Amino acid sequence: MMVIPLARFNKINGFTLVEMLVVLVILSLTTTLLVEGLGTTWRNFDKLNSQQLIVNRGLLPKKWFIDSFKGAQLYHPFKSVFSGSSQRVSFITINPPGTIKATPTKVEWSIESQNSAIQGLYYSIDNGDKVKVANLNGQFSFSYLNGQRWEDSFSPNKALLPNAIKILNGDEQWLLGIPGRDVEAIMPTGIAVNGTHEI
Repeated sequence: MMVIPLARFNKINGFTLVEMLVVLVILSLTTTLLVEGLGTTWRNFDKLNSQQLIVNRGLLPKKWFIDSFKGAQLYHPFKSVFSGSSQRVSFITINPPGTIKATPTKVEWSIESQNSAIQGLYYSIDNGDKVKVANLNGQFSFSYLNGQRWEDSFSPNKALLPNAIKILNGDEQWLLGIPGRDVEAIMPTGIAVNGTHEI
């Protein structure tokens, strides 16, 4: 029978109390540092997210307006569905703001004074309730590119879109929207020849 010294047996089968304490201290320090680091990281992400929300809140109304005008549609070549003044514009679009509809929808954008220095940008869909999307500081208005000239109003008597719309703050451009289609309605051959179109 072979005798194993006790000191050698203890060394092979486990850790000493001092080694266990050292490992626990190192583990607790590492865990504390990780928890503190993750907490700081999450706080930084929260700050960035709130800043991004502020930026997005400022850009979203512009994107909605640009997209809605890009989706502007025309119907019968002799019927106008577009009407624009310096404070209000309405048209038919397949890109109404705030929805993913992709069906022809009447949208009206308006700039309304709230007090002497602040105006609001609103939209309404299918003559529904007005939804405020932005506070505007200054004197804002719509302007329409008709051919080569910018005009304060655009209300054609036939199916026609302006070449572009911009929202101005005084003389400074706040945004520019361009239609995503031809500005004139395509006239079927039957209407051009006979004045009517039969299917």
